Amino acid sequence: MNRILSLIVLSSFAVALHAAPANRSLPVAYDVDVVVAGGGCGAVSAAVAAARAGAKVFLLAPRNYLGEDVAGSMQLWLEPGEVPSTELARAMFSDPADLANVGFPYTYKTDQPANKKHPDTAPPSHLCGRHEVVDAQHDSVQYDADVTITAVLTEPQFVRAAELKAFNRSRDFQVKDAQLEISADGKKWRKLGTFACENFGGKGTVTIPINERISHARMLVRRAASANRLLLGSLTFLPPEPPPGTAKSSVVRPMHVKTTLENALRTAKVEFLFGCYPSELLTDATGRPAGLVMVNRMGRQAIRAKVVIDATEQAVVARIARAKFSEFKVGPQAVRWVTIAEKAREGVQAKQMPFPVTVLDMKGQRVTKQKALWFEHALSVKLPDDGWPARAKLEQQVRELTYNPTQLYSADAPWLVPPCAIRGAQQGPSDWPGAERLPLDVCRPADLKQLWVLGGCADVPRALAGKLQRPVAIMQLGERIGTAAAKEARDLSRPADVKVHSSLLTPHSSYDGEMKEFLGGLRPVPLAPGIPESARPLPLLGHYDVVVVGGGTSGAAAGIGAARQGARTLVIEYLHGLGGVGTLGMIGKYWYGSRVGFADKVPQNPIEVRMEYYRSELRKAGADIWFGVIGCGALVEGNRVRGVVVATPYGRGAVTADAVIDGTGNADIAAAAGAETRFVEDFFALQAAHVPPREVGASYINGNIPAVDPADPLDVREAFMARTGRYFDRGQLMDSRERRRIVGDYCLDWLDQINRRTFPDSIVLGRSDYDSHGYQVHPYFMLKPTRPPDDYKHNYTSYVPYRCLLPRGLEGILVVGLGISAHRDAMPIVRMQPDLGNIGYAAGVAAAMAVRDHKTPRQVGVKALQQHLVEVGNLPEIVLRDRDSFPMPDIRIANAVRHVTEDYDDLEVLLADPPRALPKLRTAYDAAPAPQKLAYAHVLGIMGDVHGADTLLAEAKRRLQQNDLSNQKDANNMDPVTQLLWALGRTGDRRVVPVLSALAAKLAPTEYVRLRAIAVSLGAIRDPAAAPALTALLKAKAGANDTIELMTACALFRCGDSDGAARRALERFAAGTNGPFAQLAWQVMESERSKKR
Repeated sequence: MNRILSLIVLSSFAVALHAAPANRSLPVAYDVDVVVAGGGCGAVSAAVAAARAGAKVFLLAPRNYLGEDVAGSMQLWLEPGEVPSTELARAMFSDPADLANVGFPYTYKTDQPANKKHPDTAPPSHLCGRHEVVDAQHDSVQYDADVTITAVLTEPQFVRAAELKAFNRSRDFQVKDAQLEISADGKKWRKLGTFACENFGGKGTVTIPINERISHARMLVRRAASANRLLLGSLTFLPPEPPPGTAKSSVVRPMHVKTTLENALRTAKVEFLFGCYPSELLTDATGRPAGLVMVNRMGRQAIRAKVVIDATEQAVVARIARAKFSEFKVGPQAVRWVTIAEKAREGVQAKQMPFPVTVLDMKGQRVTKQKALWFEHALSVKLPDDGWPARAKLEQQVRELTYNPTQLYSADAPWLVPPCAIRGAQQGPSDWPGAERLPLDVCRPADLKQLWVLGGCADVPRALAGKLQRPVAIMQLGERIGTAAAKEARDLSRPADVKVHSSLLTPHSSYDGEMKEFLGGLRPVPLAPGIPESARPLPLLGHYDVVVVGGGTSGAAAGIGAARQGARTLVIEYLHGLGGVGTLGMIGKYWYGSRVGFADKVPQNPIEVRMEYYRSELRKAGADIWFGVIGCGALVEGNRVRGVVVATPYGRGAVTADAVIDGTGNADIAAAAGAETRFVEDFFALQAAHVPPREVGASYINGNIPAVDPADPLDVREAFMARTGRYFDRGQLMDSRERRRIVGDYCLDWLDQINRRTFPDSIVLGRSDYDSHGYQVHPYFMLKPTRPPDDYKHNYTSYVPYRCLLPRGLEGILVVGLGISAHRDAMPIVRMQPDLGNIGYAAGVAAAMAVRDHKTPRQVGVKALQQHLVEVGNLPEIVLRDRDSFPMPDIRIANAVRHVTEDYDDLEVLLADPPRALPKLRTAYDAAPAPQKLAYAHVLGIMGDVHGADTLLAEAKRRLQQNDLSNQKDANNMDPVTQLLWALGRTGDRRVVPVLSALAAKLAPTEYVRLRAIAVSLGAIRDPAAAPALTALLKAKAGANDTIELMTACALFRCGDSDGAARRALERFAAGTNGPFAQLAWQVMESERSKKR
């Protein structure tokens, strides 16, 4: 399998927090006139204004959304006397959605029964009273023909319109149009006409104006000509709009803030990315600002610019630029903190805000009668210094002071005035003049050109800074600064001799190891000359026994496990809540998993309760928690990981540790440290991802979108922006079911699971049905299904060895979550939340044991670890006596050879031991009659053996001659033609190329499964004779931008690509916004280039 690190330039240099790192070069991601650091509403206003004034602008936002100062702090209302004065502010504070509006209540019946695959309730109710529909799998009713829905309103109402929402997928399920009849009494009906369905992004909407009083409606929903079925989500009868000028809401939704700001940047043609922090300043030959360096999960990249606008909360860029600041004064800080709850916590000053709250059910579909209120807490919290650890601790104190079990929602971060201000080119007035009259020079650091500071760190009295930070004021000031910055940039030439600026940030201790990080740019493409960076130190932010990077399902559990064992522990989390997919990922309900031991103590939902459980358990055990922080590199000494590099809202720094746990779910730290990893592979069968909406009261909103690389800022931006709808908020976590995985001391395989293999070092017993949201690549699944047809919810169990957590060749680090060492087709059995939690807990305990005993995690006594896990209930006692159950006895393999011709029974036994199985299979094939001979040929073929190729070729030619290519499934619900295609291709025999090419010509462009098998097979054989067939297929799929087009281009590129069509397609994919597509395209081009060197 290809190594993902082959795509990335991995730069290794001495950190030497006193012995400085080696010189290196940073890739240039953008070259612009104005760069804006920060994602608040003021930052967006400045970027839009600069763009409108003719500047080319790039904005880097620290969160996975825009508007962190409004949506993140939940300061979502206007104070008395505040009036939006800019176009963008007016749009942001004009929220058209009525959250409680799910239409008039009604009952209905249909003239077609719902299919059991997507059933309705009894009596029917799924389509009515729904707030929003998200995902076809969970939110739809299926009809196999055109359907008529007859609705009866609870009482006659004046209805503005009927709105039907459905799901669409080309050539599968799609609504063409709907015809509506209405009646005031159920007797006399009037036709309103036929109305087309507007399909976009996997959903379709039919809106039919009514504008009269009715009691009954009858809607005929018709399928598109190419659709086999209908998947309907909701039917809503909408009330009249309020009169013009009527205020629709006194508070706006976080979702509205985010989408309004995103749309403003897109409209102004401003490039922007989420999840990026400024880390260094760029300067030109004269020492003036010439851009900045940003850091994200893809490493660091430079943005060259003429003018820099620092719109970060603490003016981080100005600090790096050595701007002068006022002196920090130790003392209490006034903090605001917003929550939504049934009641406020007793003993804490909380102002009840007069805003409506719509509380939805657990799935976020229906409005409940539960009552909740908005509260703004006014707190005074001591801040001992202006460093990052103190600021992180302040947030934990705020949460501890205000949480109560009725809480349904809370801000991401507290709102407070920065304690220090820049020394500006001009000092601000003592009285507030308004944002429109505030001198702009208060936002210019003294003696620094081409740098603006937009925010609470401007040179105004601290008593007035709070007024400046209010949304209306900061947006107005942002427009002024953006316009001024664009004018300034027009008068400047392109910066020359640009280099990375060395700041005054100095470390407090030394370290003699290396720092490793990714310096390959945002995309794996050839890089232009980069920006030189000379050796410089990083600040050391702390030392811990155990550092956990990532506070998700596994990471939070790891931190708790380590801290409970007495280890001084730090948990670093990018979001402002713990639990990952199970909390802020909105999957707050378990599917499967072994709910034992540690996992059994964790509440599933509500998600606020679950997040607080993780947080409070960590704090009770003495752990520190840093929210809003990215792990972006590794400190390495030889082959031992000694700590991590982090990006915080206060800048970039290092944290040393005796043991590191990578809980990123994507093996980010292990990969940066040099671990071999796997992610995008030639078969390209990544599982679906999900961007969840977030609703007050909801804990479980599942869904599916195409696979996303959660570390890729371009991919993440597009995925988040595609989540639209009338939701309260949008989730900040990319719920990806498959991510980058390490190659560990042991790689768990599907064959281990189905053969019920035991290990001497098991730490978890996972349990699940085969919950895969994608295709499989393991040879087993080329002949056998994931689940028995008569047992759809068949449960599998799987032990997870401790060795799966240890990156091969690295010491001092454990990897948990979806990043563990396992075949991608084994992950569905061990990725359930309870099991991932127990994996994390075991890793935390192991790390603490290693520190206590002055060992590395690889040297931990596994039996002692298992004994503890048995005592707390995570494991059955039998594991203490388990040994490796492989290799299997000879009689087991001999029996499997006899049984495999019967629906491929015991195939897993043969695949588990090819050296012993293949000789017996060849002998059995030679002696077998025709039907069994073909079955043996299939097994030999998928095992890469050519012994049965003649039989496979004969069967393929027979099917071609008789045109026997119907898609009729066998007893196992498998397609015999697809089985044959895989078996032919995996023989590697070039004689199969003409046959596969002929079969390709017979298939329709929509036969995805079969075409996938042909493309992968021909690409693996690499025979130029396959080029004509692949060229024809690529031409048929040209511009589809789908997986088959990509895989066909990969195959053709490997088979010669004489006219360059494959290269052109691959270059288009490599430059696209889909991260996994780009990675595979570049992998293929780079691998072929390497072979020619």
